[in-house]
Amino acid sequence: MNRELRGGWRKKTIGKKDLVVSTYKIRDEKLADNGIKFEILAKKGGIKVRDWVDKRKMDGNIEVSWKYIKAENKWKWDEENSFKVGRICQQLHRIGLYHMDLKPGNILWDKNGEIAAVIDFDECRDEKIWELEDTTNTLSWVLVSSGNDKRFIDGYKSGGTKIGENDIRKKLLKYLTMRQNEGSPTAWIELAKHRLEGYRQEVKSRQLKKNELIEYRANNKNKKIVLVVGAFELLHWGHLEFLKKAKMMGDLLIAGVASDSSRKRLKGESFPLIGEQTRAETLCFLGNIVDGVVIVDEDNVETELGLLKPEVVVTTIMDWEKGVRKVREEEIIKSYGGKIIKIKHLGPQVSSSKLVERVATMKVEQILFGGASKKSMLKVHRRLKINKEVKVENLEKLGNKLKKQKKKIVFTSLSADLFHVGHARFIQKAKSLGDVLVIGLPSNKSLRELKGPGRPIVDETARAWVLSELSFTDYVVVFDERTILKCLEELKPDVFFTVKEEWNQGLVDSPEAKLMQSIGGKIVRSDRMAPFISASKIIDRAAGELIKEKFAGVLKVAKEEPVINADFDPFSPQAQLTAREKGFYEKVWQTAEGMKCVFCDLKEKYIVTEIDGMVLTVALYPYTDGHLLIIPRRHIESMKELSMEEEKVVFELARIGTRLLRKKYGVENSWFLVREGNGIKVGKTVKHLHFHLIPYQPEVIKMTEVKLNILPETVAQSLREERKNG
Repeated sequence: MNRELRGGWRKKTIGKKDLVVSTYKIRDEKLADNGIKFEILAKKGGIKVRDWVDKRKMDGNIEVSWKYIKAENKWKWDEENSFKVGRICQQLHRIGLYHMDLKPGNILWDKNGEIAAVIDFDECRDEKIWELEDTTNTLSWVLVSSGNDKRFIDGYKSGGTKIGENDIRKKLLKYLTMRQNEGSPTAWIELAKHRLEGYRQEVKSRQLKKNELIEYRANNKNKKIVLVVGAFELLHWGHLEFLKKAKMMGDLLIAGVASDSSRKRLKGESFPLIGEQTRAETLCFLGNIVDGVVIVDEDNVETELGLLKPEVVVTTIMDWEKGVRKVREEEIIKSYGGKIIKIKHLGPQVSSSKLVERVATMKVEQILFGGASKKSMLKVHRRLKINKEVKVENLEKLGNKLKKQKKKIVFTSLSADLFHVGHARFIQKAKSLGDVLVIGLPSNKSLRELKGPGRPIVDETARAWVLSELSFTDYVVVFDERTILKCLEELKPDVFFTVKEEWNQGLVDSPEAKLMQSIGGKIVRSDRMAPFISASKIIDRAAGELIKEKFAGVLKVAKEEPVINADFDPFSPQAQLTAREKGFYEKVWQTAEGMKCVFCDLKEKYIVTEIDGMVLTVALYPYTDGHLLIIPRRHIESMKELSMEEEKVVFELARIGTRLLRKKYGVENSWFLVREGNGIKVGKTVKHLHFHLIPYQPEVIKMTEVKLNILPETVAQSLREERKNG
C-alpha cells in the first residue's frame, strides 16, 4: 500500500472502456466489501495511497478522484480471452498507447467475460517504435497465463492492423526469459517450446530443394561455395572429418545426399538402408559444418552443378575410379571456373556401403555362431580432439561455474551407437529446456554391460566426437558406470531429460528421481523422437538384407516347404498354425481345390455354437489366436442372399463371440470383417459367404507375421466350455 504513483497521468476511452493509471485493493472498515478495487487518478507529483484513503489528505498540488470498478482479474486466459487481449492491445496501439505491462493483473473483466478496463499505465510509452516490443511482451503474458498465441494474433489482426509475426517470434525469447526470471511457473515450459520451434526452423532452413539452388547461389554470390556428394549412411566420425576438411576450402558447404533411387542403381536392391529424407535431415543438425543439404542423384549431378556453380567440388578418389563421377561433370565444373579436389576416404577408411556390409556380417555371424567380438568395430586409432569433452571428476566444478553465470543446466544421456536422426532430434529437444546441455555417453565397458555382446559398434571416442560436433551440444562426458547417477550427483543439473519408456517402472523410487527432488531439479520425460529408427533396427535390417541377397534361393525353399513330406496335408496342426506366417496359405487351397467346399463340410470339433443355420466356428488358418468365423450352413456367396432374420443372427453370433473371447482370453477389442464378392481379388479364398471376428492386437502391423500358439481345435473346445458354463 506504500507504492507511489509516478509521473503525469492520462485517461483515454476506447468505446466505453476507461484506461486507468493504477488500481489498488483498499481495506477500509467504512467499506461494506473488503478488497474493493479503486481507480486512482493523479495529475501532479506523487501520493501515498494509504495516506489518501485513510485520512483523505489533499495536497494543494494534487487532484485525486476515485470510483468503484465492477470487474475482476482473470489469472488464467483461455482461447477467447487471448483473442480479446490481442484486440485490446491493438486498440491501444491505434490511439498511440503502448502499455508495456499488459498482464493479467492489469486487465479487468466484467461478469460477461468482456474487458472492462485496462489499468496501471506507469510503464506506458507513446512512441510507435514501442509497438513491436509491447505486442511481444503482451504475447509472453498470454502464453504464461495458459493462453493461445494464435488466437492472440488473430485478435490483434481483427482491427485491420498488420503484424510482423516473424519479428514477434524472434523477440519472444527475450520476454519469456523475463517472465521466467520473474518467477512464472509456466514460463519455463513456454520458453522451451519457443526455443524448440526455433531450433527446428534452424534445421529445416538448411534443407534445400533442387529448384532453390539458383536463388541460393544468387543470395551468396560473394561467397565461395563447396559441394560434396555422398550417401552419408550410418553417419560416423569419418564423414565428419571429410565434411570439415571440405568446409575449410570455402565459405559455405553444401552436402548432396544420394537419393534412394540412385543408391539402388549403384549398390543394388538392398540399399539404401536409411531413406534419403532421414539421411538429409541428420546432416542438417551439423550446423557448425554444413550450411545446406540437397537430395541428388549420386551418379549424376550435372543439373545441380549448373544451378549452384560451386567454386569447389570435393570428391573421393574412389568415386572417379568406380565411374560414379563422370567426365561430363568435370567439364561443367571447369566451364565456369570451378575446381575439383579428389581425396581419400578418411576415418575408418570405408565407404557407407562397405560399412553397412560389415554391420550386417557381424550380426549374421553372431546369430549363426553365437558370441560376439568384445572390441568395437569402428575404433579410432588416433587421438581425436574433442573440444566439448568434460571429465566426470570435473562435473562439479563445471556445474558451480554455470550456476554462478545464472545458466539453467540440462543433462541427458544416450549411447549414440550408429548415430541417427532420432539421436539428433532428442538432443535438440533436450537443449530447448535450458541454457547449457551436458550429454552423458556410456563408455564401451558401460554400453557392453547394458546392451550385451557385440556392442558398441562404434568406439566411445568416435561417438563422443560425433556428439560434440552437433550445434546443440555444449559438453560431452563419457562415464563407466551402468547408470548416470554419479554424473547427476556431481553436476546437479536443473533438468534431467530422459526417454519416457525407460522410466515407466519405478520412477518415483529411483535414486535418480530422489536426487533430482533433493536438489530442486526437474525430470522431463519424452517419447522417442524417431520411434521407427534405432541402432538395433538398423543392425537387424542390414543383416536381413544381407541374408536375403546371399541366401535368396535357400529362403525360397524354406518358405514354400516349411516341412518336407512326401504328401502335403492341408489340415495338419503344422499347416494350421503356420500357413499364413510362412506364406503357403495359397498352397493349402490349391491342394484342397478338388475337395468339397470346406464351409459346406464344417467339422463339429471346430464349431463353437450354432443358431438357426448360422454357425460360429474357429478359423482353420487363423490370423491371430482366437480368430473366429460366422458361416451360413447353406452355400451362398453374397450378402444379398441373406434373409433379414439371418442378418440378425449374424450380429447375435458376433456379440456371443466377442463376449466369449473377452471372458476366456481377455480380448478387449475385435475386428468384424465381411468380404463381399468372389475370389482372391477381394481377399476371399473360399467362395462361400463368411464373416471374420478377429481379436485386435495394436502391436501387430502385419497379420501374416503373427506367430500362433493355440490350435484352432483347442480354441473351439475352450469357447464351447465357456459358453456352457456362462
